[in-house]
Amino acid sequence: DHTKVEIYNETLGGSQYASVGAAVQVNNISKDTQAYIKEAAVLNSKGNVVINAESSEDLFNNATQADGAQYAAVGASVIVNDLELVTKAFTDTGVQINVQNYSDSDTTNDGGNITITAHHLLDNDNVAVGVAGSQYVNVGAGVDVTTVSSHVNAYLGDGNIVKGKGDLNVVANEELGTEDAHMIST
Repeated sequence: DHTKVEIYNETLGGSQYASVGAAVQVNNISKDTQAYIKEAAVLNSKGNVVINAESSEDLFNNATQADGAQYAAVGASVIVNDLELVTKAFTDTGVQINVQNYSDSDTTNDGGNITITAHHLLDNDNVAVGVAGSQYVNVGAGVDVTTVSSHVNAYLGDGNIVKGKGDLNVVANEELGTEDAHMIST
C-alpha cells in the first residue's frame, strides 16, 4: 500500500495600502494495512509461508504566501499533517500452519520457512514560506506541524500451532523520515 501526496499551495496578495494573506494546508491521512491468516484457518504448505504487510507514505507539502503593499504587509503559511497509520502482519487466533518441505530423510531442511513481516516507511517533506514586503510594517511567518501515530506489528496469534523444520521469522520494522524548511522574508 503506497500513498503519494504532493501539494503546492502558492498564493500572492497585494494592495495599495495594506495586504494580509495566508496559505493554509491541512492533510489528514488514516491508513490500516493488514496481511493475515484468518481465525482457526489450517494452512498446509510444501514451501515457504510468507505473510507480508507493507505500507508507505511519500508526502511533499509546499505552502507559500507572499504579500506586498505600500504601508503594511503580512504573509503567512501553515502546513498541518495529522497521520494515523497502522501496519500489521499476523496470524489470528487458533491458526494451524503445517510446512512439509523437507527431505525424506527427515533431517535436512529444504526450505519451509515461515516469515511474518510488517514494514512501514514514511517520507515527509514540508516547506512553509511567508513573505511580506512594504515600506513600513512587514510580518512573515512559516509554520508546519506534523503529528504521527504509527503502529507496526508482526505476531503469531494466541493458540497457534506451527509445525515444520524451517525457520520462523517474525519482524516489525519502521522507518520515519521528515524534513522541514521554514522561510520567512520581510
